[in-house]
Amino acid sequence: MDILQKQKQLPKFLLKSFYLILITNILVSIYQIILGKSIGLYFIGEKYLYVEMIGVAKQSIFGSLILRGYGLMSHPNVLGFFGVILFWLYISSKNIKQQISSIFSRESVILILISFSRTALFCFLISITKNLFSKKNSTKIFSLLILVFVLVIFFSRFAESDNYRIEDTKRFIYTYSNSKVEEKLFGIGLGQYSSYLYKNFQLANWQYQPVHNLFLQLFFEIGLIPLILIFNITYYYTSKQNESNPLKMLTE
Repeated sequence: MDILQKQKQLPKFLLKSFYLILITNILVSIYQIILGKSIGLYFIGEKYLYVEMIGVAKQSIFGSLILRGYGLMSHPNVLGFFGVILFWLYISSKNIKQQISSIFSRESVILILISFSRTALFCFLISITKNLFSKKNSTKIFSLLILVFVLVIFFSRFAESDNYRIEDTKRFIYTYSNSKVEEKLFGIGLGQYSSYLYKNFQLANWQYQPVHNLFLQLFFEIGLIPLILIFNITYYYTSKQNESNPLKMLTE
């Protein structure tokens, strides 16, 4: 009985934990953007940042460079992807209470936008487009406004000329091509990309950081075989009608 009671309490605990992480990262990111530097929370995972630092992710707005929101993540792309996951859980879930769902929706969108991540924005566009065709008319109007706003940011990010991103991708290709076969197949470990660079390559200090393309980084860190297994398992469970809700197991 105690185990069953704990299992029933687990969803509420998880949701509160997600919300705490969400709000913390939003507040830290906003302060980082305003100040143009990190705020000193290194003991809980914040990176050392300042807007003039070479290799730090920035965004040009009206001709001025601002620091993109990192929060407590290793890179803004990771921050934005976290927001996308929470938003996806919101629009896919039918068992979460409406109040909690609306909180997840609103704050996760803020997190995606302040990350200025093209990858996260693209995934968000897919999610919001799905939402347009599954909600009532009043919600569709609001969703359409969000969609237009995100499109403006999305295409302005693609219009930027950023030689650093090209060099960053070239460096990743070189790193991956020179890695061992077993590292390609089984990965180097989550969050280990920067350490891997430091151990195996002589680079400038500012170059020992995560690659700006989140999917490339995850591909290298997780490895080909684990990714195939994850994809197959995910496909198997999501293709089953009675398990289409990603939070079903947590909310029953």
